[in-house]
Amino acid sequence: MSESQDVKRKVLLAANVSYVLVILDSSVVNVALPTIKSELMLDVFSLQWVVNAYLLLFASLLLSGGALCDRYGSKVIYISGLSFFALASLICGASSGSVSLLSGRILQGITAAVLVPGSLSLITHTFKDKSERTQAIASWASWGGVALVFGPIVGGWMTEYLSWRSIFLINIPLCLLGIFLACPVSLMDEGEKSTSFDVKGQLLLFFIFLITLSCVMRVSKENHLDRYSTLSFLIVLLLVYFFVLIERKTKNPIMPLALFRNSNFRSISWIFFAGAFSFFGSLFILTFWFQDVLHFSAMETGLLMLPLSLSVIGGNKISGVLSNRYKTSSMMIFGALLRLFGFAGLLATQYSHSYYLLILPMILIGFGGGLGSPMSTSLFMQSVPRKYTGLASGISRATGQMGSALAVAVFAKMVSSESIFVSNLKYAVLTIILVTFSIVLINIFGVNNDMDTYNSTSSDGAER
Repeated sequence: MSESQDVKRKVLLAANVSYVLVILDSSVVNVALPTIKSELMLDVFSLQWVVNAYLLLFASLLLSGGALCDRYGSKVIYISGLSFFALASLICGASSGSVSLLSGRILQGITAAVLVPGSLSLITHTFKDKSERTQAIASWASWGGVALVFGPIVGGWMTEYLSWRSIFLINIPLCLLGIFLACPVSLMDEGEKSTSFDVKGQLLLFFIFLITLSCVMRVSKENHLDRYSTLSFLIVLLLVYFFVLIERKTKNPIMPLALFRNSNFRSISWIFFAGAFSFFGSLFILTFWFQDVLHFSAMETGLLMLPLSLSVIGGNKISGVLSNRYKTSSMMIFGALLRLFGFAGLLATQYSHSYYLLILPMILIGFGGGLGSPMSTSLFMQSVPRKYTGLASGISRATGQMGSALAVAVFAKMVSSESIFVSNLKYAVLTIILVTFSIVLINIFGVNNDMDTYNSTSSDGAER
């Protein structure tokens, strides 16, 4: 094996470990939520923050994580992220109450925000060839699919037979493995490094995410838009206005607005957000449907999720194989259509509680997502200049995490009791269907047909 191939192999293995950690953490925690709620006596609002404390920090700081990769190098940031993620997992696993658990989840979110863009940036800088890069991203995504498969099963088994605390402690040896793989790697040239950090932009972005998420959760809890929520939305609009002004004047902005002149960048940013809202919203709903309505255990819920999880892996694998045969945009459209039909199939729960009616919809949702995600990620990373690779990695994950957090905030109220859940389920599914339909339209009308925009952009990321 040549030295170049050896570097690529180690980088891909290290990146895969980090993505396994992130997916494992989210899927394992979802399965354990009812047990955590019971043992720590959490109400629904507190339970939301067990999920959203992680998602909020993850989403709002991902751009900073990407910018740090561009400034200090992907390898340094990646290893730092793994080290602190291990510490955060230890805090969660050793927590004795809701305060320590939420503290650990906050630290996990902060460290994951530098870990994920670091791993994706490692891949992008190492795999220069477009086809190799797409296949590497497909491998990265498929390992996330493996975690999605075994996460609920392992998490359910550990929650049922050990303790919910053990689902966090399992992260520690994985972090050590990732550090071991990444330490010997000497990366190829990572390109131009930025020399300053946009602190004002990051703070504004954090408060925009925090106030928006808190407001949505309040509206979900109260079932109406009160004066507090209205004022919060107005404050968010004001913060967005100031954010745009600052980003236009800052030399090295955390969100270079010129990137949005690129049609693929704009379109796929929405696809990431809407896709995560739909997928993780349905995952959140199905978890409580199986446990609170159909009364399966945590471990059984993990097994029942297998059709969804295995089909994600299958879609990822086929995505890599087909990357040289079909246009990227065509595969993205096909994947979105499969998800649309799958989500429509979830409406079957309105007529029957039979699990078997959900198998085909779960397969379509998982396969469609697995097929389209690597394609859209690869095309998105091609839409920015090399100096913004880390930042683009952060944006791609940040939009997805914000979509996930918003889905939990929107749908959490309905799982507070079985009667509310059953009567309102169709409205949640219809919301997911409408969001997914927007993905289909954006893919058709907003994404350029396999244009390699990475090579056709100016230094600021705008289309020529």
